[in-house]
This record gives sequence, C-alpha cells and structure tokens, in this order.
Amino acid sequence: MRFAFIQEHRGQWPVALQCRILGVTRHGYYGWQRRQRQRGARQQEDARLLLHIKAAHRRGRGNRVPIGRRSPRVFRALRDQGVRVSRKRIARLMREAGLKGVWRGRRKPRTTNSNHRLPVANNLLERRFSPEQVGGLNHVWCGDITYVATTEGWLYLATVQDLFSRRILGWSMSESLEATLVCNAFERAVQTRGYSGWPMVLGETDKLFHSDRGSQYASELFVSYLARR
Repeated sequence: MRFAFIQEHRGQWPVALQCRILGVTRHGYYGWQRRQRQRGARQQEDARLLLHIKAAHRRGRGNRVPIGRRSPRVFRALRDQGVRVSRKRIARLMREAGLKGVWRGRRKPRTTNSNHRLPVANNLLERRFSPEQVGGLNHVWCGDITYVATTEGWLYLATVQDLFSRRILGWSMSESLEATLVCNAFERAVQTRGYSGWPMVLGETDKLFHSDRGSQYASELFVSYLARR
C-alpha cells in the first residue's frame, strides 16, 4: 500500500521525501516498481497467448484429453504455429478463462466381427455353462477375445477356459486380431492339459469348443486347427 501511494503521488512530492516519511527505502520502492512493470508485461503476454489458445481450442472444437492432462493438444497446435509456451502456462490460462474440453475417450476396439460369410457351427451348448451341466473336465472348452489398454495402444487378449473347472487353460496376446491369436491360445490350453499328440485322446465322450461367431473362430485356419486336434 505504501509503495502504491508513492507511485500515485510521485508527481506531487519527491520519492525520497515520501519514502522517509512512510518509513520505506528507495531501494524497496524501485524494486516494487520493477516487479510491477514485469507483472504488467506478463499480463500483456498472457492476453496475447490467450487469443492463440482460444483460436486453437475453437479449431479443435474443445476435444482434449482427460482432466490432469488439460492442454497437450492445444500445446501441440501452438508449437506447430511457432508459439513457444509451456504446457503449465497453457493449462493455467485455459483454467482461468474457463475453457473446458470434451473428453470423448479412446475409441474402443471391436473384438467380434460377426458380419462375415464364413460358415459357422450350430450352437450346441445353448447356454449350459454351469459345471453340473458340463459334466466333467475337458468336456467343454470355451474361448473369447478381449482388449487391454496400454500406453502404446490396444493389445488383444484371447483366452481358453475349461467350463467345468473355470480354469483359464491358455491365453495369447497380440497387437492384431488375426486368427493366429486364437490358435495360439488354444495351443497353450492343449499344453496345459498335457495333450501333445495329434489328435488329442480325451476319451469316448464328444468334446466341444464354444465361442462367439467372430471371424477369428470361424476362420479356415482355426476350424482346420480344431479338426486336426
């Protein structure tokens, strides 16, 4: 307050006189004056940057990443325009200006493609999933594909489960949804159960592998693989 008073009345009374009467030093006053100039210059720079940020935000229709990483896309847009500014400064200006983006999230991949012309088997299991209905070990195996989010993108996970024991017998991961993904998972299941011969000798009871109608499970590669086993 005293430095502001001196600044306001410096045209009326000498700075040295005001400092002596108000009990402050001239060095302190001139330091305050320098900080005020710097603050004013930064505010002007912030105003200029905010114009660029609003333009980039508008071009991107507000689409950004989740809270916690508020400004990477705007940062990249300004960097491409040759505007040098830190991400933290962009985040602060966006927060102060009330700029909020819409988080649409990463598009989730589809693991099942039933829209194909490959032949599919009849549904013999008919939702008889309980151990009592299955009847014993190795009578019914089932398979499915899901996906796992990583920092480098999506990974696809195929599993094989024994419906009687509920044990995951085999699994396989891949960056693609090729049919080899489900073949590798099935091969691990075969090894888990200790079947190394061709074909597997499991007894007289018919054995069933149940899956969705996806193209990987209906592919010629996987169907022929099951037939050989």
